[in-house]
Amino acid sequence: MDIVTLLGSMTLLLFAVWFGKTLNTYSKEKYRYTPIVLGTIFFGMIPYILLIIGFLFKESGSAILMIAIVLASISVIGQFIWILNRSSVMVATGAIILLTIAGLPTVLFLFFSARDDN
Repeated sequence: MDIVTLLGSMTLLLFAVWFGKTLNTYSKEKYRYTPIVLGTIFFGMIPYILLIIGFLFKESGSAILMIAIVLASISVIGQFIWILNRSSVMVATGAIILLTIAGLPTVLFLFFSARDDN
């Protein structure tokens, strides 16, 4: 069962990389804009960071988590509009899906790489 999970994860990762490269190539040729770059991946981390902060401080007040959810949603919608203004609806939708998928592992990688193991 573990090997099937590993193969499935690797297949999903390869598909995401292929889809991102294909989306960037298409968008660059048609709109002269590449939506999947390091900067937009970092912007894709913002909703996850807001949600993590909301969950960490939800005990401080009941509205904190709701505010974090609203701000995270606004962040995703803003990024969608940003990409939409430079390309098309289909490119923006595909890019947001990829950036949402890529944002969580990036946040987790940065979080765990910054931990002090001493």
